[in-house]
Amino acid sequence: MFRKINPTQFLSNDASELATFLITNKIQFVEKSKIYNDRIQTSHNLCIDLDFHKPGFIRYYVIAEKDKVLGFGAFSKARPTLGYIDIDVATHNITFTPDEKITLDEKMALRVQNTKSAQENHIKNKTTYSHDVAVSAYKNSLPFTFLGFRPPIEVKKNYGKGLFSKSYSLMKRCEGQDVDKESMEYILKQGNDNPSTAMMVKDVLLPIVKAYKRQIANINYVHRDIKSANVRAKLSRTDQPIINFLDLDSALPINNNDSAYGSPGFLAPELFPNFFPNLFDATKTLKVAQARDIFGLGVLLTGCLNPELDPNFYFGSELGITDGWKVIQAAFNLLTVSDCYDPASMGFQPNSDDDDDEIVYKDLFIYTEDHDLDVTKEQDEIRQLLKDMTNIDPSKRPEINDVITKLTLILGKLELAETLTQHVTKLSPL
Repeated sequence: MFRKINPTQFLSNDASELATFLITNKIQFVEKSKIYNDRIQTSHNLCIDLDFHKPGFIRYYVIAEKDKVLGFGAFSKARPTLGYIDIDVATHNITFTPDEKITLDEKMALRVQNTKSAQENHIKNKTTYSHDVAVSAYKNSLPFTFLGFRPPIEVKKNYGKGLFSKSYSLMKRCEGQDVDKESMEYILKQGNDNPSTAMMVKDVLLPIVKAYKRQIANINYVHRDIKSANVRAKLSRTDQPIINFLDLDSALPINNNDSAYGSPGFLAPELFPNFFPNLFDATKTLKVAQARDIFGLGVLLTGCLNPELDPNFYFGSELGITDGWKVIQAAFNLLTVSDCYDPASMGFQPNSDDDDDEIVYKDLFIYTEDHDLDVTKEQDEIRQLLKDMTNIDPSKRPEINDVITKLTLILGKLELAETLTQHVTKLSPL
């Protein structure tokens, strides 16, 4: 008869028994659904922290349930930890430290590779998953230290016919949520007034491009799949924004061979030989260039200013397109109208069944409120910058440093205009 042990709430003999089992068996990943030694079963999955180096102690993170997922994209198959247990090897004592009592650097998420859908595809295609895939992805991710990836652990499991393996690894938990949802909440949290153009530049646009420069560009990498679900954001009017770029398994150093990899709507058009055959060599490849990320960033920032211009919303909700290739084709058609991803060309018919309905176009700054302040010129400069970033010709897109410089200058003019307006208001007679 086995006993189920809850590592977050130890009973009298639970701690000693679990500690003895973990120390003796040197197991790295404990599955909650499995009975060990015909004696114990844990109520939660446990994953060892291979980066924890305290003499005489072992640390395991306690993993949250499956319904506690962290966003989409790179976090779609990741779950947060509830805290960790530290085991004293000499005394077999266990101490559980809950999540709310640990520092941000100690907060982790469990990342899973070879999910159920992937397993089913392997069975269908008569292929097998290799743990080397996870190891390779881990090695490719090492330059991105801000995510704190731990080495992957292979676990053999039963599924359908025979054994299969999964790879689990811990990574630092990034605060916030997908940037499209976070930017919408940022807009709505401002009370009765929408945020000003200056606030959107200072708290949203600049932090994103600066994070990209710091986390990706400065180490001469290209992300290759920039989209709202791959940018984790925590935005605030009063605190420092937190931005983290995720899903870096596919990131490549500049000048490596590139391919048509990415997400519909955010994918730079030069990656498709049928659109730009002159850019590809005889092997149907081209060199990795930062210009493709600049395009994705331009689309991303456009969607942050007006979430209805995010490709996932615009093509899905407004145009009713869900097929990936059709999204790419529609996005390319949109680009050819203005040679860039231009909101002035992005419209929809309120009643799609009535061809006579007037097309409604989406204003980039509909969610900003500058009251009596005239920021038309600065908003036009932002529009032009985003159009330059999403230019259909990659050679005409600005470098990331130029993007940061331009936004910084625009912010300076916006803040100066706000200061002068406030000063004049104070001097005006009642």
